[in-house]
Amino acid sequence: MFEGYESGAVDFLYKPIDEHILRSKAEVFFQLSRQRQQLACELETKSENLRLNELFLGVLGHDLRNPLTTVLTSAEYLRQSDDPKIAKFGGWIYASGERMSRLIEDTLDLVRMRVGGGIQLHAGAMDLGEVVGRIVDEQRAAHPERQFVFDRAGDLSGTWDADRVAQVASNLIGNAARHGTPGSAISIAARASDGFVVLTVSNEGSIEAELLPYIFDPFRGTRDRHRGRYGGLGLGLYIVQQVVLAHGGRIDIRSIDDTTTFVVELPHLPASDAAALERRSAEA
Repeated sequence: MFEGYESGAVDFLYKPIDEHILRSKAEVFFQLSRQRQQLACELETKSENLRLNELFLGVLGHDLRNPLTTVLTSAEYLRQSDDPKIAKFGGWIYASGERMSRLIEDTLDLVRMRVGGGIQLHAGAMDLGEVVGRIVDEQRAAHPERQFVFDRAGDLSGTWDADRVAQVASNLIGNAARHGTPGSAISIAARASDGFVVLTVSNEGSIEAELLPYIFDPFRGTRDRHRGRYGGLGLGLYIVQQVVLAHGGRIDIRSIDDTTTFVVELPHLPASDAAALERRSAEA
């Protein structure tokens, strides 16, 4: 019997064969076979539906950008009005349109990663300190009630995709501003260290321990405990992680002593490695 099981047998019949036992065992195997066929069919159907849903999201996100551009252009015109009330309403419309634009871009990024084969990089020479500094200035304007402290040290020049690095910084700093303790300072630091450039973003406030293992999963999101609602689609940190990995870097999170810190490490590559970095991201 052991030799039979080791050879692939799943059951035995003993002579003299009892017709009731034979019928019962045969029915079990027939049922298992039908279930396997049904599961295979359902898996194929669901896979196709998932593919169509992702393609639909991609087409929808792409088509939404055209009317949204008109909305933003009109809102910008209203913001320039001499009437304070009209300018105020124009500012609200423009801010909402900008947020909608970011949501659309996050959705398109997800579709590209799931259907298009990952994040595509367009690497070139840049200074990470300058890019992060620009994002810090934008966040100061968007959150005048918060204090942003930015420190930089060492040679921060290298070969990365400037737009994608700006996206990483914007998502992390914006996330700290939204979810950190209200009124507290947000600390951002960029420094060169052992072949890497390290970007850290810290804010007061902790993340529940049970959420930490899943913090970079898509659609998880983090509950804004100060506003009592969920913000965004839960794609921001997932996209940050994918951009960092596409650069051959690492990202980690620490949440201890009521302080949450994201740590991003990007390899300090010379400008001559731009083409190699783009090829590696495409292959990934």
